[in-house]
Amino acid sequence: MEAPTAAYRGHLKKIEAADKRRTKPFDENVMKSIENVDGLIDVLAGDMQLPGSVEGQLLMTLANAVQQQGGQGLRIREEPWMLLDLVLVARHRDPANIPACLIGEIMLKAQVPITFVDGKNVTITQMFEEDYARWSTSPDPDVVAGNHFKYGYALLVTEGDEAVGRALDQFALAAKHPEHTSNTAELISKVLEAAPEKKLVSDASGFTYELNTQAADSASKVLVNGKPVGQAIPTVAAPKSAGATSAKSSDEGNSTMLIAGAVVA
Repeated sequence: MEAPTAAYRGHLKKIEAADKRRTKPFDENVMKSIENVDGLIDVLAGDMQLPGSVEGQLLMTLANAVQQQGGQGLRIREEPWMLLDLVLVARHRDPANIPACLIGEIMLKAQVPITFVDGKNVTITQMFEEDYARWSTSPDPDVVAGNHFKYGYALLVTEGDEAVGRALDQFALAAKHPEHTSNTAELISKVLEAAPEKKLVSDASGFTYELNTQAADSASKVLVNGKPVGQAIPTVAAPKSAGATSAKSSDEGNSTMLIAGAVVA
């Protein structure tokens, strides 16, 4: 992923336009009349003021509908909205209910390395780190494993060689969940294939990752401290919160950036 010239800020124009357009008071009866996605879009694109929590909920409902259809965005009154726009505006309107890791996930899918959130530039990895303590202790093991995997992948694509050890630790944590063991082992294998002697030692946990080329299945192909991946669990300290840091941009005044692969459906 190439370094951007500026953080993505396209959603700020959408927020500004809505604030200017919405002059009528909020009416609960209008909300009760929403029957489908078209009705939801009509409310979002209309001139009725919306409480932050209401707009956030509407935007996330729309984002979920787009994802279920396998899309990357949609048009609202002929204006293109990416999934990232939906979640960023939702976060702006209702920050307490839009998790940072969700923004990180959408940034990763849209190949947007840096965006503007909560008044500062942030990277994909910072979004996963901001609420690491929350998602890493979720009672749902699939949520935990999925986010460890996405965070590890984000470290690889955004920080490269400097973060390989940290990324492998996250993959090893993801591999605890049986449904993630196989695909995680495959990804670790690809990383180790390029390593000297097919072996790497994490500078974060001190765990050794090595390739067992004689193994018959993918899970046994990767050894973590001598055990098949999924059995040896590294001790990993929670990263520092991204809330105290921000990503640097070489062009802070630029409101948009070219986004590879971000196609409006």
